[in-house]
Amino acid sequence: MRVCPVCTSRKSHNMYEVNFVLPDEFPLNTVQIIKVCDDCGMVFSDSGNNQTDFDNYYSRSSKYTSIAVLTTFDQQRFKETFNSLKDFMSLDSAICDLGCGGGGLLSHLHSCGYKNLTGIDGGELIQEKFNFIRSDLFSFSDNLNESFDLVICTGVIEHVYEIDRVLRSIHVSLKDNGFVYIEVPDASRYFNFVTSPFQDFNIEHINHFSERTLINLLQRSLFEIVQAVSILQQESEVHKMPVIRIMARKSDRAVVIQKDNSLRDNIYRYIELSENMMLSFEAFLSEKLENQTEVYIWGVGQLTLKLLGLKLFTRIRIAGLVDRNPIFSKVQGISVEKPTEPLNPEIPIIIGSTINAAVIKSDIETLGLNNLIIELEISSS
Repeated sequence: MRVCPVCTSRKSHNMYEVNFVLPDEFPLNTVQIIKVCDDCGMVFSDSGNNQTDFDNYYSRSSKYTSIAVLTTFDQQRFKETFNSLKDFMSLDSAICDLGCGGGGLLSHLHSCGYKNLTGIDGGELIQEKFNFIRSDLFSFSDNLNESFDLVICTGVIEHVYEIDRVLRSIHVSLKDNGFVYIEVPDASRYFNFVTSPFQDFNIEHINHFSERTLINLLQRSLFEIVQAVSILQQESEVHKMPVIRIMARKSDRAVVIQKDNSLRDNIYRYIELSENMMLSFEAFLSEKLENQTEVYIWGVGQLTLKLLGLKLFTRIRIAGLVDRNPIFSKVQGISVEKPTEPLNPEIPIIIGSTINAAVIKSDIETLGLNNLIIELEISSS
């Protein structure tokens, strides 16, 4: 049983069970139990996997280390993050981006005049604009040549099973009075932005923070909170993500944590809205596919992994899975193909994403396909 990632309590109770149809030869389990800590109110997932299993998964995934073409939403996010950072760094500050992925944020900082930049990630990355250290998140501080003035950690710790080890390494890597900047999704506001059912309960996000629980984690890990805000981040044409941004200073004093008494209820609201949306999707697809025996699904991400578990797909054969940037090779024995091969025009295409539906529709139109297109309708009621 997983202990609470914030306070390490073993006392928790189950809130919900999420089931996935996972890619073939996948290193993670198909069921996640969403739990709430009885002592501090943190919400987290327990799939029966451990940190080694997640390390194995991320070592196979190229989506975080590939240097892809940045969307306008990526570029705007980097600008907003920079605005949160600029008052806490100078042009000669030693800055580290921990879990830097493709290096997009560091490239943006470099374009703003910052030169003493280091990226740390477990994947391969070749960049001339900044130093790169290939390392895991837990031991990177062991062999550093210098300490950092600022460690940036955006969109990382919601993925990590053993968060305490990461924060210990960050603490060691910082100069006295150095800063750590953390960005994570704001789980207390999931229910306000349901554009895809259970999008935030996925195979990667296993820690669901509120501002209070993230503050608790940092204070318990010997950091002093300097600034904490919750904002909205535009992720696609239709989806906004609530995000917590916290700047904290290295300290030597732990603070007694305060229980979050509202996160559990907000998560239950999110569960109810997501369940209703999934039921509406199932009813909609059953009607649209009443006379069909085969379909293509275009877009093989978190939503598709949930849709494939619907009973209607025991009757309807999946003729093919299509994705512009496939991160999985096979699901249920079906290869995930890039849209380079012609599709049978008699077989409908389900757009397997609500968040990126506009991009998928544009790709289909560009290819001149005349298949019946079935787009899932967003409704949280």
